[in-house]
Amino acid sequence: MTKLLLRLIGGAILTSGLLVPAQANIDVSAVNKLVATDVSKLTSSEFESQFISENAGGLALLRGRFKSADALKQIYASISDSEMKAYQQCAGILTSLNSDFSSFKKQLTDITGVPLHDVTAYGVIGAGNTAATASPHAVVLGLEMLCGSTASNLEQSADIEQVLKNYLAHELVHVTQYRLTTRTDFHFNLLEMALLEGSADYVATLLLDEAFVLDDERVAFGQPIAPLLLDTFSKTMHTFDYAPWLYTQSPELNEGTAMPVDMGYWIGYQLASRYISNGGTLTTLLTLEDATAIYTLAVQ
Repeated sequence: MTKLLLRLIGGAILTSGLLVPAQANIDVSAVNKLVATDVSKLTSSEFESQFISENAGGLALLRGRFKSADALKQIYASISDSEMKAYQQCAGILTSLNSDFSSFKKQLTDITGVPLHDVTAYGVIGAGNTAATASPHAVVLGLEMLCGSTASNLEQSADIEQVLKNYLAHELVHVTQYRLTTRTDFHFNLLEMALLEGSADYVATLLLDEAFVLDDERVAFGQPIAPLLLDTFSKTMHTFDYAPWLYTQSPELNEGTAMPVDMGYWIGYQLASRYISNGGTLTTLLTLEDATAIYTLAVQ
């Protein structure tokens, strides 16, 4: 992501849209509208007005993730009945998390002092290329990425509610980062990006009653070889080359060992956790004015 806070969340990005929600809750109106609409009968301008405008249910924040209104319209027109049923089911699960989302906002405000009562979470169907996005005013979850493409897959996924909660918590931390930052330079190096992502994971674990599961594969890989990973990461952390840590396919790290994608999230989590344990403050961590100072305290 460029503009206000660059790219955040491997499959998910932060976007600088100025979408100010009319109500602070969980909104899946864009999915409901799609179910009731034959998009093939809409002109491009009608489709954009009904589905992508700033007041159309959150898709404005994904505008940079699809080529054009026509391209998204074609994707929508190709959705099968079984896929749409799965997305509807997923939207229903998401709306059932209203009280959880409200609790996350209150907890995070209590922790940081940043008001979040006006933040809305939107469930949308995107273009299949991002799971979640945040702006200064909203969280957007791409249900086509999070819930599978068939109703049977969704029914078999007993942890889908937990996954959705995890994403809501993580992205809400990104909203908080937006609102805390005083930076004017948003060209982030690898260390800064890892801290942005990892601190969002770390703080999300403080908000949740259940486990944070989005990093399970990275945790399993990283814990046994943590010193190696941290040492290897430190050699390029001040560069602007994110490979192989973020937003790239992960090549072999050492002697045939292949990393899971986006291990920078895990690195950032380790640094965030150690920083707080060593006396750092959560607000300073999330504001991220001096990533090197955060790293230094984390590894001392």
